[in-house]
Amino acid sequence: FLTTGGGYQDQYGGMLPGVKVSRCRHSSDAMRYLLSARSSPPSYLIPLRSEDDDNIFHLLSHQQLQLPPSFLSYLNARLAVIDTGKARLAKGILEDVVGLLESGGNTKKPEAGTILSQLVAGSEVVASAMEQGDVERVIREWQRYYKLKKVVAPNFDVEPPFCTRLLSHLQSITLSTSITGAGGGGFILLLSARPLVEEGALGEVEAALKRAEAEEERIGEPRSYSLKRVQIDEKGMIGRVQKYSFGKKM
Repeated sequence: FLTTGGGYQDQYGGMLPGVKVSRCRHSSDAMRYLLSARSSPPSYLIPLRSEDDDNIFHLLSHQQLQLPPSFLSYLNARLAVIDTGKARLAKGILEDVVGLLESGGNTKKPEAGTILSQLVAGSEVVASAMEQGDVERVIREWQRYYKLKKVVAPNFDVEPPFCTRLLSHLQSITLSTSITGAGGGGFILLLSARPLVEEGALGEVEAALKRAEAEEERIGEPRSYSLKRVQIDEKGMIGRVQKYSFGKKM
């Protein structure tokens, strides 16, 4: 859609409400499945024709998870993101990983496909855990996912050294952390050990960022981090169509 080389899940994630599971069927039977699912369809179904074969479709489905209200409140009270200040293009990392899977000879990494399958399976596990409100299992799978992401692409700077140092400052005051998306910079998502509305909780995280900034200053790589509280969006993207006449809004 946006010539990003991928990222359909991010586009849906931004448009649709709540916590979603994105799935893809790559099959000549995808259109038949789409038509047969009309009686009891998943939340969203969108077919995309393959570039290589007009008879092959990628059928993207997105299921909105039903979280227990208490678990949703738990997440909303503790979630935050940190802007690392380093821009990165996920498309470049994606192309490197795809190239790794497709390459041969000494550069091939046979276990990469297995790890990707584990990432997919893990998403289903964490989806189930979230619908059950199982905090411990969600955290455990979150951490496992992040470790696997670093293993599948160890040479592509998924976690740059400055991010490793930053995460070490956050370890004692968070339940889990990870660099979002393909990694390499961008944003860090964290789940605070304390509700951030509690007195002093937000200050603890901000103090950790100040210590991380001071460390980067000492080693000659000054950086500035910014912290933002976030919550699960329960409404999704809201659009509005307006009529114009001769360049003027009606």
